Amino acid sequence: MTTLAQQAVRWFNDHRDEYISDLLQWVEFPSVSKVWEGKPGAPYGKGVADMFNHVRAEAARCGFESHDYEGYAIGVEYGKGLAKDDPKRKDIALVSHLDVVPAGEGWDSEPFQPYERDGYIVGRGADDNKRAALADFYLLKFYREQGIEFAHDLRILYGGAEETGLDDMRQFVASHGVPFQAVITDGPFPVNNAQKGSLGVTVSITVPEAFVGFKVGTTSNSIPGEASITLRGVDPATAGETLRRHVPGFGGKLEVEPTPDGVTVNAIGSAGHAAFPENAINAIAVLADALFESGLLSGDANVFAGELRRWASSAQGLGVAYEDEASGATTASIGTIVPADDRLELGIDIRYAVTQRSEDIRKALIATFAGRNGEITGFHDFPPYFVPADDPRVQVLLDNYNTVLGVRGTTICMGGGTHARVIPGALNYGPGFGQNRDELRAKGLIANPPTFIPEGKGGCHSPDEWMSVDEVSTVFGIYAQGIVALDRLLAEHPEYALSQFEGKERS
Repeated sequence: MTTLAQQAVRWFNDHRDEYISDLLQWVEFPSVSKVWEGKPGAPYGKGVADMFNHVRAEAARCGFESHDYEGYAIGVEYGKGLAKDDPKRKDIALVSHLDVVPAGEGWDSEPFQPYERDGYIVGRGADDNKRAALADFYLLKFYREQGIEFAHDLRILYGGAEETGLDDMRQFVASHGVPFQAVITDGPFPVNNAQKGSLGVTVSITVPEAFVGFKVGTTSNSIPGEASITLRGVDPATAGETLRRHVPGFGGKLEVEPTPDGVTVNAIGSAGHAAFPENAINAIAVLADALFESGLLSGDANVFAGELRRWASSAQGLGVAYEDEASGATTASIGTIVPADDRLELGIDIRYAVTQRSEDIRKALIATFAGRNGEITGFHDFPPYFVPADDPRVQVLLDNYNTVLGVRGTTICMGGGTHARVIPGALNYGPGFGQNRDELRAKGLIANPPTFIPEGKGGCHSPDEWMSVDEVSTVFGIYAQGIVALDRLLAEHPEYALSQFEGKERS
């Protein structure tokens, strides 16, 4: 018997060219959330508002009702419309986001002029998170063509400020209540049931006089792949010779440029998302390590280079190391360095274990930066997210993943934060593959990285961000069957979702 997942994969493959065309259009929108450009009805600026308008127009063209929630989010409905908030309504909401991180530098193509090559699409937001956002939209079209009915009202919610602190769904929940069951399509498979706490910290410190310029990063939650430091009173020829002599692979990761009164040293690392630091190399650490190990600097300037090396990419270096069984080790990185008068502002991203206390981290950071007259000027805390692995909703989605793919996956923890942090009772289900990657590649179910993207690029917050259309085909089958299974489970046992709303307002 043909399964619903198999039907869905065939349907998606029949609509593959249409999906590619639509995704290329979606990625053309520079939908970076910019609250400083906000106005009533468009709180995140023109880029996000234009993206929202495009999707609503597409929904209307396809015959789906849509709603604008004060410009913080939009909704697309399957079946009957949900214009009015009904406290008795039970809905399943597929939640993703249409905002993207800033393009940044280092691209080999124009970030908002996406292109398709060999089944891959390259552009800012192609992977995070427009591929899944569009897949959700296509799910509604698939379900309608198949005549599939649900026990719950099915809808999509698209946020406009996920990348800048989750304000979009925080505002939605405050004004329109909590969906009966939200499924976040912005994380890893099999089921992401735990997310480390997330701290965005800004620390102001004093800096030695030799350090007169910094060009590092665009957002604190991205690991910078490039970094530059300008030094006063350093001879360019001496700097080049010293670094070349003491730094292995100098030509591949360092460059020296003369300035009127010194030198600028540029470093290349490997950009990535601060929540997933395993395969990234922080260019700040590369640069600070080269300055310290080469002996180019002396006195307090050299001491500072050593400190910056320790702080840049290690929880241990920042004095906040911690590990637990539920979520693993705390991770940390510096993503931005901004000169501010005679001081520097460090933008630090910390993903802390679910049993660690954020106040303990604050105290540790104060101690770490005391020697540089450190002041914590920003401390934004998103507490950890956790749903027990034996929760029946988790189990039905996990069983579906394993059945569709023929693997034995388990629940997964990650350092990334999704809308599940601000939507009570939410579940995280793909579209990334956090387990079984070698097995799934051997089966041809997920893609290898494209050979035309240079090493160190291509990640979701990196230059040359890419996604695989073939991989979306696999994801589509998992989603199509999994959402139906969850709908049936909650129809029989609504208490599994209702138990999440004790003491909370529900839409």
